[in-house]
Amino acid sequence: FYKGLKPRVKDKLIKENQYTLTLNAYINKAIIINNRIFEKIIKNKEVYRNP
Repeated sequence: FYKGLKPRVKDKLIKENQYTLTLNAYINKAIIINNRIFEKIIKNKEVYRNP
C-alpha cells in the first residue's frame, strides 16, 4: 500500500514509529494524514478566493 501513497503522506508517515503500529493502524494513520493535507489545501484555496 505504501507505493500508492502521495509523497506528502509518505513524508509525514516517516515521522511515525512504524514498528509500534500494526498494518491496520498504519493504514488508518495514512488516511488521517491524507485527509488533513486535503483539508489544508481546500482551506488555502478558500483564503485565496475570499481575501
